[in-house]
Amino acid sequence: MKPTGRLPLAVVIAALALALTSAWDGGQARAAAPPTLDHTVTLTAEGGATVRTPDWTSVRQDEALAILEQLPDPAQKRPFYVLVVTIEALATPEGRPVPWEKIRDNIVAAAVKKGRTMTLEVGEAFGAADGFEGRAMSGRAKTGEDGEVRIDVVALAGGGRLVTVSVVTDAAYDGGAAMASAIAGTTTAGAP
Repeated sequence: MKPTGRLPLAVVIAALALALTSAWDGGQARAAAPPTLDHTVTLTAEGGATVRTPDWTSVRQDEALAILEQLPDPAQKRPFYVLVVTIEALATPEGRPVPWEKIRDNIVAAAVKKGRTMTLEVGEAFGAADGFEGRAMSGRAKTGEDGEVRIDVVALAGGGRLVTVSVVTDAAYDGGAAMASAIAGTTTAGAP
């Protein structure tokens, strides 16, 4: 992966998670129905990609990064969500496998460099996005002495680009992986 001069994915995720966990009351999170993917996010860097997302509040968007959030609702026991979609160049030599462990290591190293503790495991292959080879990853990040968030990532490689779709939520909630997979499955290469 070539550096792109923007914040590393892990830094963005950890910073947003820290800010949002203070709003969550730590109550028992429950699985919620998957959100409707009725919003379009377009990233134009590195040849571009388009992703369908929930219609959550946009926190930041530029040519290579989109961050959306949904604040917690303690009355409904709904945890906070942060969705981070990134795109960057990925140079994988013809015929060589995508270096999923290196991609994971780069995300974790960026978090450690910023003083965060993060674990991220490379999981199952993900093939639901046309034109991309993908891999699911999941882990946790510390948000202080006692706080912890869950991070579910789907990394998609294709056409010389790496697109990551990451969902950060309360550590007690186990729906982040399904949400990240549903969103990543809508990814298309190129920008309109």
